[in-house]
Amino acid sequence: MAMVLATTAGMAAAMPSAAMAQSASARSFDIPAQALPDALILFGRQAGVEVTAEAANTRGRSTRGIKGSLPPAQALSQLLAGTGLTFRWMGDHTVMVEPAPQTAEGAIQLGPVRIEGETGRGNAGYAALSSDGAATEGTRSYTTKAPSGTATGLGLTPRETPQSLSIITRERMDDQQLLTISEVMAQTPGITLGLSGGERVTFYSRGGSITSYQYDGVMNQSDSTTRTMPQTVQDMAQYDRIEVLRGATGLMTGAGDPGGVVNFIRKRPTRDFQAYVQGSIGSWDLYRGEADISGPLVKGGAIRARVVGMAQRDDSFMDFYGHKRGLIYGVVEADVTSTTLLRGGMSYQKYDAHGAPGVPVLYSDGTRTDFPRSTSSGAYWDHDKSDTYTYFAALEQKLPHGWTFKIGAEHMHVDREGHSGSYLFTGGLSRLNRDGSTTIDRGYYFPTQKQNNLTVTLGGPFELLGRMHDFIAGYNYNDYKNFHPTFRDGQSNAINFFTWKNNTPEGEPTERSIYMDIRYKQKAGYAAARLSPVDGLSVILGGRVTDYDYSYYLESFIAGTVTRTTKRIRGEFTPYAGVVLDLTREQSLYASYTDIFQPQSTQDRNGELLPPVVGRNYEIGWKGAFADGKLTSSIALFQVERDNLGVVDVGYTVPGTTNSAYRAAKGARTKGLDLELAGEILPGWNMTASYSHERTKDASGSRLNTERPSDTVKFWSTYRFPVAGRALTLGGGASWNGKSSIYFSRYDVTVKQEAYVVANLMARYEATDNLSISVNVNNLFDKTYFASLQAAALYGTPRSVLGSVRYRF
Repeated sequence: MAMVLATTAGMAAAMPSAAMAQSASARSFDIPAQALPDALILFGRQAGVEVTAEAANTRGRSTRGIKGSLPPAQALSQLLAGTGLTFRWMGDHTVMVEPAPQTAEGAIQLGPVRIEGETGRGNAGYAALSSDGAATEGTRSYTTKAPSGTATGLGLTPRETPQSLSIITRERMDDQQLLTISEVMAQTPGITLGLSGGERVTFYSRGGSITSYQYDGVMNQSDSTTRTMPQTVQDMAQYDRIEVLRGATGLMTGAGDPGGVVNFIRKRPTRDFQAYVQGSIGSWDLYRGEADISGPLVKGGAIRARVVGMAQRDDSFMDFYGHKRGLIYGVVEADVTSTTLLRGGMSYQKYDAHGAPGVPVLYSDGTRTDFPRSTSSGAYWDHDKSDTYTYFAALEQKLPHGWTFKIGAEHMHVDREGHSGSYLFTGGLSRLNRDGSTTIDRGYYFPTQKQNNLTVTLGGPFELLGRMHDFIAGYNYNDYKNFHPTFRDGQSNAINFFTWKNNTPEGEPTERSIYMDIRYKQKAGYAAARLSPVDGLSVILGGRVTDYDYSYYLESFIAGTVTRTTKRIRGEFTPYAGVVLDLTREQSLYASYTDIFQPQSTQDRNGELLPPVVGRNYEIGWKGAFADGKLTSSIALFQVERDNLGVVDVGYTVPGTTNSAYRAAKGARTKGLDLELAGEILPGWNMTASYSHERTKDASGSRLNTERPSDTVKFWSTYRFPVAGRALTLGGGASWNGKSSIYFSRYDVTVKQEAYVVANLMARYEATDNLSISVNVNNLFDKTYFASLQAAALYGTPRSVLGSVRYRF
């Protein structure tokens, strides 16, 4: 077969002036023979450009390498010689590698190299191979083909991942002005939210809560016992994208619930200078400012940095309830050598909520309440403040033969201080009488949370039986400590809820109430391989072995009791299996089995702790990636089983106590369906649409989780087009939530909510190359609904408007 290679002169003649300027000055290259994907990463770093390519096009190919001083275009041409691939410039600092066209006789011919598309859009939908090329910012895309390690660590694209993976890109967050993780998760397919009063938010998926989190792939521990959950109040200014994997994730996260994992992907420094400032004003006195500055610290960008700052204050539609937030994020990244990347940074987030949201749904006689949306349950002085400090570092070392060694480390420290003064609805018992008389609970708490996390991985391609495969092995370490002292004033605080106007004496913390000390320690090793026995078929096998220590100490100074629980698990094995069959270059079928475990503290009739709850996720589906990966879609059928759930062992108590004994039993089973479409339908037209259905039943067949809708539909779309020579983007969407209900056994009362729709709109006009103005209108038709249906329910936000002005430098 003949092969025609484009010469440097031919390429230069075909390139516009911007690309010629990029390729004119020679650079020093030293790239040894190795797997092509890793060689392209080195090329991107040494040339100071961003290289993008479809992973499927580069996988399994190798290069003879290059060495010497060459213009980037000539160097890349030599690097791709014999691979059947060509390249084209998408901008001054972005180049795309793709299959070379073939002549009528079947000869591979490298096409002309050119700049194509508008700046900042050329890499949409491709897996970037430079250190910062995976970023979704600036792509104007609602999807990405950047490899993700959230599921297996193998760096699979969404289509290659045999589980449901949704990605909320920077463009999507900016279009909808999704400022917090709660707002992001509310728009994520298959996710529902539970707000239990105070500042605790729980994300639900596939019949359970999401308790597993990652930051840039590094495992992060979460525990809702003390409500100190920094993960659920994260501001989005510092993140490039959010990856949400639904289903069991035990291979990568160890202990947890099979609901899924949320992976926060931070913004990375850029090789070229870029910056913006943004100011926003919204309903109920919302004022917000953002600034983001990124660029090289030395010529060529071998050392680069980024700083992000945010400040916000807002009231809300509820009386005496609002927030103050602040964020500073800084990161430095350096190419220590041509094969060594080092990154380090920190973030500080301040979160200060005053007042308490929510309204009681029942009176003490079991009849329904009917409060307006403006009602809140907390005193004006009620507050919950937290300061979260996160320090992180990462090292990436390229090794011979396409292998990579990575280390990711993180330390998180949370100081929290709160003074609660709110109506309580506890244990399914309402304390609000029909005449409005009730008691306000006053408490004081000063939790401190610390955790240290470490992830080490080694992975790369290997050849077996004449075919190329992928392998990764890793080690995780997590050390989590949560100290939670609380106090009370010891005095009754009777009020009339109808007339108190959120005003009651503050009191003083005079008595110790309870003290909790919660500790986790997890050490685990895992390995996974993607085997390619024949073309178009991938088999993914993996496993994790975990050592787990847990201790829980609760001292109640009121009751005079002490509870101690310790668990020590060794060698807990968590399997992973998946298969992906390529139907075409754009479509695939998949099936997977994933597993996870969650230790529990309940005891049996012999006084022994029950074995861990084991969650299993079975999933089959179809995925597609069309239009060069700019449009993705998926269909998934799943079943989640939870075994070893603790149920009361009727007639038995724990030896030496009056506590009921428990036994391990077959638990809940969740069955469901996920449909998702995301990406660019036509040039300038982005869309995301999803339908999710899930239904959970216990061992006896009774439905669980009725307070959350079984069916949800989420839709959002934008279209960008020129008006008077400038770009105008118009967008809109709606979220439909099915019926929900909650049953109060004490009163034999069921509170129901019918299905409802919330519609949103946006518009953005790019007045100049640097200045843009946007307006977002949420809950356009001012629908009244409960965003969280619990004992103290929270109304959804009424119609609101947010206006923003952004200036780019």
